Amino acid sequence: MSVEFTLSGSTLTVPDWNDVFDEWSAAQEEELFTEPSFHAENDHATLILGVGSVRGVSLRLEDEEVAVRLSALASRVDWRNAYAILRIALERGGGQLEREDGTVLRIDDLTADAARAHAVRDFVFSVGAVKNALEQPETTEHGGDDAAGETDDAENRVQLPIGLFNVSLGSSDLPDVPCTEDDVPALESLLAERVERYASAFHGSTMILAGRARLSTWALIPTLVGAPDLIAVQGLDEPIPLVPLLRELGEQVELVGDDVHFLPEVAEADQPALLERLRPHAVSLEAWIEEHGGPEPDGADGEVDPSVEAWEKAAPIIQLVVAQLLAGEPPPDVIDRLTGEIGMPEEVAEMLVGAVVAGMAELQGPQGEMRSLPDVIGRLAEKGMPRPLALLVIQAVAEVLRGAAEASRDDGDEDDENADDDA
Repeated sequence: MSVEFTLSGSTLTVPDWNDVFDEWSAAQEEELFTEPSFHAENDHATLILGVGSVRGVSLRLEDEEVAVRLSALASRVDWRNAYAILRIALERGGGQLEREDGTVLRIDDLTADAARAHAVRDFVFSVGAVKNALEQPETTEHGGDDAAGETDDAENRVQLPIGLFNVSLGSSDLPDVPCTEDDVPALESLLAERVERYASAFHGSTMILAGRARLSTWALIPTLVGAPDLIAVQGLDEPIPLVPLLRELGEQVELVGDDVHFLPEVAEADQPALLERLRPHAVSLEAWIEEHGGPEPDGADGEVDPSVEAWEKAAPIIQLVVAQLLAGEPPPDVIDRLTGEIGMPEEVAEMLVGAVVAGMAELQGPQGEMRSLPDVIGRLAEKGMPRPLALLVIQAVAEVLRGAAEASRDDGDEDDENADDDA
């Protein structure tokens, strides 16, 4: 099952730990799906997940101690990664590394061979625990990161939570006889392939629009989405409610967590037929909000006002694109930043930057006059941009411009105060 280690007495600070992560990451030949780091925004906790991982390595810095967790069914890669990072940490900052059973590990104990041996032994034991859980259909366990995190009696499967998603494991995936060390590579490979498929997918954000409408996007590439009300599908002018979209996709959709869905990649040759099936389900965003939306903020009159409602997660990325373009950064450089620093798929980055460029170009009329925001959204929609995307882009532009205006006013007020002081 899960194994925990505690590193205490280390002299490493948060920046030192991030240097450890950077040194280790730079030596990796396989792709990493996450970039390990400690910072306040993640409560000084991080998950290391890469090609070959099954459960990853969890690290948390708290009260000058670092807790390291290898959850049940962690792979040989996970154990090797954990040992390699801890070895660097001990070499740089000293301290005492203690396993939960009281065993103290020295630097020389943290070898690749030792990691492999411990990984295989724990994996075999964990498979036995999972088989026991699956053989008790009346029991549903919620063990967090443990192997039997949640059993689905109808499917007779166990859900292994891994960051933002779960990996499902059923009786048919396990050997009929007790698991041995010889069974580990094949089963480990099966689970690692599923982890790679989900972890490398685009993580779609859910945006909260006017009327409390929750909107996600799907560019017909592998995507993880939560449980939005609507999904803007690339190739359609209007969004689709989640339920009919899932129904049309059928078994191509995988439920990989509590309200987390994996949407597949659609081959280019298959896209026209799929879009034709989806088009009858498309709805007007404004009409959907009018029928299903929640209460509007004070002062709203029921129209979709792109400047008054907050939205989550994706907004900072869109605003970053707007700010960079307003600062004169060339669009190709912005695309490179999105793909390199954020890990956004190139086709999504190109679509987003292109939409922002188009939106900014429509803000001014032929005489230099500022167009109204609803007018800009309408013009973008007429040119083929999906209205939900046009709405999000103009929201971001309005927010960035408003922030710049407020900053300018603050600078002006400060200058006036300094002038008064000089007088």
